[in-house]
Amino acid sequence: MILISKSALKESKEGTSVMVWNWYRRKMEAAFLLFICLGIFAACGTPQSELQSAPCPIPAASDAPPDYSFAVPAEQCAVCGTCPQLAISALWGHENLAFLDLNTFDVLELPINRYAPRGPLLEQPAGFSAVVSANLGGASLTFLAAPDRGIASGWLEWQAPARLCPQQAGQFLCEACLRALTGDAAEEMPLALAAVHLGERRIVPLSGAGGLLQMGDFFLHCPQLAGTLQAGPAAGRAEMLVCLCPPRYGAAGTGARACATVPAAPCIIRQNARKL
Repeated sequence: MILISKSALKESKEGTSVMVWNWYRRKMEAAFLLFICLGIFAACGTPQSELQSAPCPIPAASDAPPDYSFAVPAEQCAVCGTCPQLAISALWGHENLAFLDLNTFDVLELPINRYAPRGPLLEQPAGFSAVVSANLGGASLTFLAAPDRGIASGWLEWQAPARLCPQQAGQFLCEACLRALTGDAAEEMPLALAAVHLGERRIVPLSGAGGLLQMGDFFLHCPQLAGTLQAGPAAGRAEMLVCLCPPRYGAAGTGARACATVPAAPCIIRQNARKL
């Protein structure tokens, strides 16, 4: 005959209650985490690229200058004002080239010069190369940047080249910057994909870049670019080479140190780029 004391029976019941409660609590925590994850997924379910994929309104034919009054105020402009919510705002002043989608303002910096997060230029050998890639302006870009050599090489593959849409770009640019980019309203809009000198805030749509483009001390070489645009809307791959070539023997130039002294310039757009 097995005798069980009242105290042992009470402890057994209490232990069972604790186990049940712990099991129930774990289930509730798991359900709560699942609810949070589903909420985050639903909130982030609309990709930013859908903004670019939306059809761009076509203005009615007119001899009058286009109306860009819908553009943001100058103080909120991503180029000549302050727009801290955009990733490019943290990159202005870097002595580097980048590629920019003018319709979404997504950006890909080529880390030829390396910077600490929101900090100064790192003036020591990197000892490694970095692969960076992005989908911008209807193209897929992939680069291998070698900071110790001052170069970045890669390629661009067109998926469906996008043109600048004033209504979309106007969410990031002021009227003056938008007019500087679009130029004559009678002309075809430039490509949405642009090269950017981050230190000088200079933007050059690739449709106006030619085969060799100089921006500051950087040279962008892409001789196949024009041919890929003529090959078809969803065809074409162009190899690209970006080199940092500062003047030698004491000649004046921007150099990697100039990033700390370049002021916030007004819009410096494609007309100021030098095509060679």
